[in-house]
Amino acid sequence: MLFPSGIRSESCARVAPIGFRRNAAVYREGDPVRRLYKVVSGAVRTCRVLIDGRREVSAFYLPGDMFGLETEARHPFSAEAVVDSQVVIVKSPTAPFEQWNFQEASQTWELMRRELIRTRDRALLLGKTAHGRVTSFLLEMAERTASSDQIELPMSRQDIADYLYLRIETVSRMLSQLESEAVIAVAGSKRIMLRKRQKNMRKTSSPVQATAEPVRRPRACVLAVRPPCLAPAPGGCPATR
Repeated sequence: MLFPSGIRSESCARVAPIGFRRNAAVYREGDPVRRLYKVVSGAVRTCRVLIDGRREVSAFYLPGDMFGLETEARHPFSAEAVVDSQVVIVKSPTAPFEQWNFQEASQTWELMRRELIRTRDRALLLGKTAHGRVTSFLLEMAERTASSDQIELPMSRQDIADYLYLRIETVSRMLSQLESEAVIAVAGSKRIMLRKRQKNMRKTSSPVQATAEPVRRPRACVLAVRPPCLAPAPGGCPATR
Protein backbone atom coordinates (compact mmCIF):
# COMPACT_ATOMS: atom_id res chain seq x y z
CA MET A 1 0.00 0.00 0.00
CA LEU A 2 1.26 3.46 -0.91
CA PHE A 3 1.08 6.53 1.30
CA PRO A 4 1.74 10.20 0.58
CA SER A 5 4.50 12.36 2.04
CA GLY A 6 6.80 9.40 2.63
CA ILE A 7 4.48 7.81 5.21
CA ARG A 8 5.11 4.09 5.29
CA SER A 9 2.57 1.36 5.98
CA GLU A 10 4.32 0.44 9.24
CA SER A 11 3.96 3.98 10.58
CA CYS A 12 0.31 4.01 9.59
CA ALA A 13 -0.16 0.74 11.49
CA ARG A 14 0.74 2.58 14.70
CA VAL A 15 -2.14 5.02 14.18
CA ALA A 16 -5.24 3.94 16.08
CA PRO A 17 -8.22 3.45 13.72
CA ILE A 18 -11.33 5.54 14.28
CA GLY A 19 -14.70 3.81 14.54
CA PHE A 20 -17.67 4.98 12.47
CA ARG A 21 -21.16 3.69 13.11
CA ARG A 22 -23.36 2.56 10.25
CA ASN A 23 -24.32 5.52 7.98
CA ALA A 24 -21.97 7.89 9.87
CA ALA A 25 -20.07 10.34 7.68
CA VAL A 26 -16.29 10.16 7.41
CA TYR A 27 -16.47 13.46 5.53
CA ARG A 28 -19.21 15.43 3.80
CA GLU A 29 -19.66 16.61 0.25
CA GLY A 30 -18.04 20.04 0.02
CA ASP A 31 -15.56 19.47 2.87
CA PRO A 32 -11.95 20.56 2.14
CA VAL A 33 -9.65 17.79 0.93
CA ARG A 34 -7.01 17.42 3.62
CA ARG A 35 -6.43 13.72 4.26
CA LEU A 36 -6.37 10.25 2.80
CA TYR A 37 -8.26 7.42 4.48
CA LYS A 38 -7.77 3.67 4.63
CA VAL A 39 -10.52 1.18 5.49
CA VAL A 40 -9.41 -1.22 8.23
CA SER A 41 -12.70 -3.07 8.70
CA GLY A 42 -16.26 -2.77 7.43
CA ALA A 43 -16.95 -0.80 4.25
CA VAL A 44 -17.32 2.80 3.09
CA ARG A 45 -19.39 4.23 0.25
CA THR A 46 -18.98 7.58 -1.48
CA CYS A 47 -22.31 9.13 -2.44
CA ARG A 48 -24.29 12.30 -3.01
CA VAL A 49 -27.91 13.33 -3.43
CA LEU A 50 -28.77 14.56 -6.92
CA ILE A 51 -30.89 17.60 -7.65
CA ASP A 52 -33.96 15.42 -8.26
CA GLY A 53 -33.62 13.81 -4.82
CA ARG A 54 -32.12 10.50 -5.96
CA ARG A 55 -28.97 9.22 -4.32
CA GLU A 56 -25.92 8.28 -6.38
CA VAL A 57 -23.33 5.87 -4.96
CA SER A 58 -20.06 6.31 -6.84
CA ALA A 59 -17.85 3.68 -5.17
CA PHE A 60 -17.50 1.12 -2.40
CA TYR A 61 -14.26 0.81 -0.43
CA LEU A 62 -13.45 -2.43 1.37
CA PRO A 63 -10.75 -3.29 3.95
CA GLY A 64 -7.33 -2.34 2.59
CA ASP A 65 -8.71 0.27 0.17
CA MET A 66 -7.71 3.92 0.40
CA PHE A 67 -10.03 6.79 -0.47
CA GLY A 68 -10.29 10.57 -0.26
CA LEU A 69 -8.00 11.45 -3.18
CA GLU A 70 -9.59 14.16 -5.35
CA THR A 71 -8.70 16.41 -8.28
CA GLU A 72 -10.54 19.31 -6.64
CA ALA A 73 -9.98 21.32 -3.47
CA ARG A 74 -13.25 19.99 -1.97
CA HIS A 75 -14.85 16.56 -1.88
CA PRO A 76 -17.51 16.11 -4.61
CA PHE A 77 -19.04 13.17 -2.69
CA SER A 78 -19.68 12.33 0.94
CA ALA A 79 -18.01 9.24 2.42
CA GLU A 80 -20.21 7.16 4.75
CA ALA A 81 -19.77 3.93 6.65
CA VAL A 82 -21.90 1.20 5.07
CA VAL A 83 -21.75 -0.84 8.29
CA ASP A 84 -19.93 -0.27 11.58
CA SER A 85 -16.41 0.36 10.27
CA GLN A 86 -12.92 1.33 11.31
CA VAL A 87 -10.88 3.82 9.29
CA VAL A 88 -7.31 5.03 9.59
CA ILE A 89 -6.89 8.73 8.80
CA VAL A 90 -3.59 9.54 7.12
CA LYS A 91 -2.40 13.14 7.23
CA SER A 92 -1.66 14.64 3.84
CA PRO A 93 1.28 16.74 2.68
CA THR A 94 1.10 20.41 3.59
CA ALA A 95 2.99 21.62 0.52
CA PRO A 96 1.31 22.41 -2.83
CA PHE A 97 1.56 19.74 -5.53
CA GLU A 98 4.38 21.44 -7.46
CA GLN A 99 6.58 21.33 -4.33
CA TRP A 100 6.26 17.57 -3.72
CA ASN A 101 9.35 15.44 -4.18
CA PHE A 102 9.47 12.58 -6.68
CA GLN A 103 8.48 9.90 -4.16
CA GLU A 104 5.45 11.84 -2.92
CA ALA A 105 4.27 12.61 -6.45
CA SER A 106 4.77 9.05 -7.78
CA GLN A 107 2.97 7.48 -4.81
CA THR A 108 0.02 9.84 -5.12
CA TRP A 109 -0.22 9.32 -8.89
CA GLU A 110 -0.33 5.56 -8.29
CA LEU A 111 -3.41 6.09 -6.12
CA MET A 112 -4.88 8.32 -8.83
CA ARG A 113 -4.23 5.61 -11.42
CA ARG A 114 -6.22 3.14 -9.36
CA GLU A 115 -9.10 5.59 -9.07
CA LEU A 116 -9.08 6.15 -12.84
CA ILE A 117 -9.24 2.39 -13.40
CA ARG A 118 -12.15 2.18 -10.97
CA THR A 119 -13.94 5.02 -12.80
CA ARG A 120 -13.34 3.40 -16.19
CA ASP A 121 -14.62 0.01 -15.04
CA ARG A 122 -17.77 1.57 -13.63
CA ALA A 123 -18.41 3.44 -16.88
CA LEU A 124 -18.20 0.13 -18.74
CA LEU A 125 -20.46 -1.48 -16.14
CA LEU A 126 -23.19 1.12 -16.64
CA GLY A 127 -23.23 0.38 -20.36
CA LYS A 128 -24.59 -3.12 -19.74
CA THR A 129 -28.12 -4.39 -19.27
CA ALA A 130 -29.64 -4.67 -15.80
CA HIS A 131 -28.86 -8.40 -15.83
CA GLY A 132 -25.25 -7.72 -16.86
CA ARG A 133 -24.79 -4.97 -14.27
CA VAL A 134 -25.87 -7.15 -11.35
CA THR A 135 -23.80 -10.11 -12.57
CA SER A 136 -20.71 -7.94 -13.07
CA PHE A 137 -21.17 -6.38 -9.65
CA LEU A 138 -21.24 -9.80 -7.98
CA LEU A 139 -18.09 -10.81 -9.88
CA GLU A 140 -16.37 -7.59 -8.82
CA MET A 141 -17.23 -8.19 -5.17
CA ALA A 142 -16.03 -11.81 -5.40
CA GLU A 143 -12.69 -10.67 -6.83
CA ARG A 144 -12.19 -7.84 -4.35
CA THR A 145 -12.96 -10.04 -1.34
CA ALA A 146 -10.96 -13.00 -2.73
CA SER A 147 -14.05 -15.19 -2.41
CA SER A 148 -14.23 -18.43 -4.38
CA ASP A 149 -17.88 -19.41 -4.10
CA GLN A 150 -19.44 -17.24 -1.40
CA ILE A 151 -19.84 -13.47 -1.10
CA GLU A 152 -20.73 -11.58 2.06
CA LEU A 153 -22.07 -8.25 0.85
CA PRO A 154 -21.73 -5.47 3.44
CA MET A 155 -23.99 -3.15 1.46
CA SER A 156 -27.79 -3.23 1.23
CA ARG A 157 -29.73 -3.81 -1.97
CA GLN A 158 -30.61 -0.12 -1.97
CA ASP A 159 -26.88 0.68 -1.94
CA ILE A 160 -26.37 -1.70 -4.86
CA ALA A 161 -29.28 -0.18 -6.76
CA ASP A 162 -27.94 3.36 -6.30
CA TYR A 163 -24.49 2.20 -7.43
CA LEU A 164 -25.80 0.43 -10.55
CA TYR A 165 -28.35 3.15 -11.46
CA LEU A 166 -31.20 0.66 -11.06
CA ARG A 167 -34.34 0.47 -8.96
CA ILE A 168 -34.16 -1.74 -5.89
CA GLU A 169 -37.00 -3.82 -7.35
CA THR A 170 -34.89 -4.41 -10.47
CA VAL A 171 -31.89 -5.55 -8.40
CA SER A 172 -34.07 -8.02 -6.49
CA ARG A 173 -35.61 -9.25 -9.75
CA MET A 174 -32.20 -9.77 -11.36
CA LEU A 175 -30.96 -11.71 -8.33
CA SER A 176 -34.04 -13.93 -8.52
CA GLN A 177 -33.43 -14.43 -12.24
CA LEU A 178 -29.78 -15.38 -11.66
CA GLU A 179 -30.91 -17.82 -9.00
CA SER A 180 -33.47 -19.37 -11.35
CA GLU A 181 -30.69 -19.72 -13.95
CA ALA A 182 -28.62 -21.65 -11.36
CA VAL A 183 -25.91 -19.00 -11.54
CA ILE A 184 -26.17 -18.05 -7.85
CA ALA A 185 -27.95 -19.10 -4.68
CA VAL A 186 -29.25 -16.38 -2.36
CA ALA A 187 -28.42 -17.66 1.13
CA GLY A 188 -29.61 -14.54 2.95
CA SER A 189 -30.19 -10.85 2.52
CA LYS A 190 -26.45 -10.24 2.05
CA ARG A 191 -24.95 -13.68 1.40
CA ILE A 192 -24.62 -14.90 -2.18
CA MET A 193 -23.38 -18.35 -3.18
CA LEU A 194 -21.77 -18.60 -6.62
CA ARG A 195 -23.02 -21.82 -8.19
CA LYS A 196 -21.08 -21.45 -11.44
CA ARG A 197 -17.44 -20.84 -12.03
CA GLN A 198 -16.65 -17.14 -12.46
CA LYS A 199 -15.52 -17.79 -16.03
CA ASN A 200 -19.02 -19.01 -16.89
CA MET A 201 -20.61 -16.16 -14.93
CA ARG A 202 -18.75 -13.66 -17.09
CA LYS A 203 -20.63 -14.96 -20.10
CA THR A 204 -23.89 -13.92 -18.45
CA SER A 205 -22.56 -10.40 -17.77
CA SER A 206 -22.87 -9.65 -21.47
CA PRO A 207 -22.13 -6.26 -23.07
CA VAL A 208 -24.88 -3.89 -24.10
CA GLN A 209 -27.94 -5.71 -25.40
CA ALA A 210 -31.50 -4.69 -26.10
CA THR A 211 -33.71 -5.23 -23.07
CA ALA A 212 -37.24 -4.39 -22.11
CA GLU A 213 -36.16 -3.76 -18.53
CA PRO A 214 -36.05 0.00 -17.87
CA VAL A 215 -32.83 1.20 -16.29
CA ARG A 216 -31.78 4.51 -14.83
CA ARG A 217 -29.30 6.04 -17.22
CA PRO A 218 -26.61 8.24 -15.68
CA ARG A 219 -26.15 11.69 -17.07
CA ALA A 220 -23.30 12.11 -19.53
CA CYS A 221 -20.12 13.46 -18.00
CA VAL A 222 -16.60 14.34 -19.06
CA LEU A 223 -13.68 13.16 -16.91
CA ALA A 224 -10.88 15.70 -16.81
CA VAL A 225 -7.58 14.49 -15.41
CA ARG A 226 -5.78 17.12 -13.38
CA PRO A 227 -3.08 16.94 -10.71
CA PRO A 228 -4.57 15.61 -7.44
CA CYS A 229 -5.22 18.08 -4.66
CA LEU A 230 -4.67 16.81 -1.13
CA ALA A 231 -3.91 20.03 0.69
CA PRO A 232 -4.89 23.25 -1.11
CA ALA A 233 -2.44 26.09 -1.01
CA PRO A 234 -3.68 29.47 0.24
CA GLY A 235 -6.21 30.72 -2.23
CA GLY A 236 -7.16 27.24 -3.45
CA CYS A 237 -5.59 24.28 -5.17
CA PRO A 238 -3.30 25.26 -8.08
CA ALA A 239 -5.11 22.70 -10.23
CA THR A 240 -8.45 24.44 -9.75
CA ARG A 241 -7.45 28.05 -10.22
